[in-house]
Amino acid sequence: MTPTANTEMVEICSIGEIPASGKLCRDINGHKILIVRGESGIHVVSALCTHESFELTDGSVVDDTIECPLHGAVFNLVTGEVEFGPAEVPLKIFENRVEGESIFVSILYGGA
Repeated sequence: MTPTANTEMVEICSIGEIPASGKLCRDINGHKILIVRGESGIHVVSALCTHESFELTDGSVVDDTIECPLHGAVFNLVTGEVEFGPAEVPLKIFENRVEGESIFVSILYGGA
C-alpha cells in the first residue's frame, strides 16, 4: 500500500519501546492503535476489537494473530481478517515500516 495525498508516515515509537508482552498502545490523531510484535514482524492495528470496542491491549498474541480478552475473537495481524468470532468485521490495519530502530505508521490527516 502506497500512502496517498491525505496520508503521511509518522514515527510512533522505537522497537525498544515495545515491552516483552509484544504490544504497545499509542494514541494517533484521536485513534488508539496497537503496535504488535508478531511472528512475521511488526504490525500496527486498531487497538479496539470490532465486536464490542474492547481494548486489545491485554489480548494474547500467538504467531500473527491477536485474541480479544473479552469474548475471544481472533484477528489476523497481517490482514485484519477475523479468524474466529464472535467479531464479524475485520480489524483496521495500518501501513507501517521499520527504519533502523524506529517504527513509522501511515496516518490520515486533514479531512476524511
